Amino acid sequence: MRVWLLSSEFSQDAAGGRARYVDHFARLLGAAGHEVVVIAQTAHACDTLIAPGVRWIGVTSSYHKLNEPNPLGRPDTHPAYPYNILSYWPALSYQMADEILRLLTRLPPPDIIESQESEALAYYLLQRKLTERTPLEKIPLLVHLHSPQFEIARWNHNPRYRLPEYWVGQMEKFCIVGADAVLSPSAFLARRVETVLGRPLEIAHIPYPVTVPSAPLSRGIQAQHLVYVGRLEVRKGVLPLVKVCSRLWEAGVEFQLTMVGGDSDFLPKGTTVGGFLRERYAKWIHTGHLTFTGQLDHAAVLGHIAAGRAVLIPSLWDNFPHTCLEAMGLGQVVLASRAGGQAEMIETDGVNGFLFDWDTPGECERQLLRVLALSAEERQTIGHQAQARIRMFCDPSAILARRMQHYEAVIARHAPRRSFPRVNHTTANLAYAASESIPRTGQFPEAKSDLLSVIIPYYNLGDFVLETFASILATTYTPYEVIIVNDGSTNPKSLAVLQEIESRHLAHVRVLHTENQGLAAARNTGAEAAQGNFIAFVDADDMVEPDFFSRALDVLQRYSNVSLVYSWVRYCDLDSNIWPTWNAEFPYLLGHNMLIPLVVLRRSAFLQWARNTPTMEYSLEDYEGWVGLMEAGGLGVSLARPLVRYRVREGSMYRGANRNQMLYLYDVMTQRHPEAYRQWGVELFNLQNANGPGYAWSHPAQQVTDPSPGYVAALAQDRDRLVAEVRTLGKGWEDHARFIADQRTYIESLEARCRELMATQTTRLLSLPAANGVSWQEYEIGGRLIHRLRHNWVVQRITRSPALKKGLKKLLRLSRGSLSSLS
Repeated sequence: MRVWLLSSEFSQDAAGGRARYVDHFARLLGAAGHEVVVIAQTAHACDTLIAPGVRWIGVTSSYHKLNEPNPLGRPDTHPAYPYNILSYWPALSYQMADEILRLLTRLPPPDIIESQESEALAYYLLQRKLTERTPLEKIPLLVHLHSPQFEIARWNHNPRYRLPEYWVGQMEKFCIVGADAVLSPSAFLARRVETVLGRPLEIAHIPYPVTVPSAPLSRGIQAQHLVYVGRLEVRKGVLPLVKVCSRLWEAGVEFQLTMVGGDSDFLPKGTTVGGFLRERYAKWIHTGHLTFTGQLDHAAVLGHIAAGRAVLIPSLWDNFPHTCLEAMGLGQVVLASRAGGQAEMIETDGVNGFLFDWDTPGECERQLLRVLALSAEERQTIGHQAQARIRMFCDPSAILARRMQHYEAVIARHAPRRSFPRVNHTTANLAYAASESIPRTGQFPEAKSDLLSVIIPYYNLGDFVLETFASILATTYTPYEVIIVNDGSTNPKSLAVLQEIESRHLAHVRVLHTENQGLAAARNTGAEAAQGNFIAFVDADDMVEPDFFSRALDVLQRYSNVSLVYSWVRYCDLDSNIWPTWNAEFPYLLGHNMLIPLVVLRRSAFLQWARNTPTMEYSLEDYEGWVGLMEAGGLGVSLARPLVRYRVREGSMYRGANRNQMLYLYDVMTQRHPEAYRQWGVELFNLQNANGPGYAWSHPAQQVTDPSPGYVAALAQDRDRLVAEVRTLGKGWEDHARFIADQRTYIESLEARCRELMATQTTRLLSLPAANGVSWQEYEIGGRLIHRLRHNWVVQRITRSPALKKGLKKLLRLSRGSLSSLS
């Protein structure tokens, strides 16, 4: 059998349980003669044989290319696409789907593909299998439950309604309900998933295969030394465990606890779980009772497991922890909570290990004391029984036989679906005999089964409609008709363009002229006049790709429960971005529109449940109709590629909407659909509490408060450019500062030389004989007097005033004359 295993991690790059399972199971399959291809996210791309029959293809995320240039400028030509429009996990899912479809063109197709549900890795693979005609149609996709983020976030006290984390959880749920088969290593995990999804599911329970040593590992047991192995996560129960140990230490019970594993965020406290524990229990760290090793390699981890008196697995929620498998397989005593697959491994308390329930007060303390009190003989007996239990429960040959039997059953029953999977059920159930309730004669024409009626609502858009019209005429789908509803256009050019279209006398094109009633009424008029069983709305300034209608109608004709189909949106004119759309579902749809009016849908469904509402006069008239259709039990499906072009232009209705209009329109929405908002109120409240008002959201795979990855990448490029400029300016400034420093040094040296010369000349002058009977000392004294006189305030005032200087000179002349007369 040819088996492809899809994983977000592999043992060569990661030491997690999922990576170890994929590695071990792939080698087990290969050793049994099966052909295995492991397609895993890795740090470095590779394509190599790692064992007989096992090929490892490593896929590197394109996320690191976000800062690379995009010469063509379109989002889908960016080297990082689709990471520039989607958050990490949805983008990785899209990249993995592309990779698998490429591999299917050059490798023999597998008999089955197995993927984790975690991080929604198989989401786009499944979506494209269900909506496109590719080799995937004939290949069953099995989802193997591991650690769904919609559960992990809850138990780790993370804000699980924050986008995009919430949406990744919804994507995981879609993987589970949309897979051809679901497998779980534990009954606990299967029950939890059924509870969260609110419905019974056909989930097979088969444990992981584990090779157990033939005898317990020889080790030097450290007296009263307990070991915890695993990530420091809230869901792993480490917080209540250390609290219990602290109480026992305070009571004088002597033992040591070593915690082996990496750290994780503790968002409610704004720190990490390890940081929180180290700060709160610093006393016990100082006394040597509590030790943290951090993340270790697998061999070192096994050494700690073997050296402990017992291994603790205190999880609040767990799937099928490898720590328990390995500890029991080594013949170690395990004390575990009942909240996870570890309880199924131990099975019987006190025989193969010890169990406790966090919901039973004091039970953890009692069981911990019981473990500490075990004699050497009791420990040895329980260790042997634990090893025997795992050898039987997870025997590789027996597990492989069960897995192959399950694979064969899934392959044998694989057949095309007639119903498209949905995550959330509404209270209604849309019956497609609904067309029987629509009058067949008189008011509406009878629908023709395969005919598509393309409706163009038109009001004064003569500048754009010919481009729109041409894109529709280029469609690859037949048969179709085009209905242009002229909603009372007044612009001469727009009327002339309509006349030009009518003058072509195309048999499948009609122009309906009505009084101006608004966009909502124009769409409704076109739907009523349509002759096709299917209708499509294309606004007069938008465009469609040639294969949009054919792809959409293929989905509508394949699935009886699908009401409308649409695609990703490529903006044009004032914007060039791509807006990804999603399968429409509550409650997200109640907070924000998930599609634009460029849709293909069943005419009967539109006329009965999705008519545009004239009271939504400012905008969102189509959005209210989609909510009505979903409330009635309809389902909207997205084609995961940009097949329509939505013109972003000045003066459009939506671009002109303001906050007050949005608040009013959402008010009208709740009045028209009170039951839907009541039914989904709790979840919708949490979504809006975490992400702000719904009208401000963009799409669910993008954090609302953060800009898009592409925008962040552009900012990063600007930052790098500015940093380079700062470095250049900084170097120039440093050069200038160096020049100034050199000049200062030069001036200081000149001043020093001048002082030296002055001192030398003064000494020389002092040694000269007096001239004119006046010594140099007397000259110096005279110079000082003159200097003081020149800086005297009175003298300065006189010298600066022409009048005073003139008067002083006159006075001096008079003084000289008086002295002369006296002589």
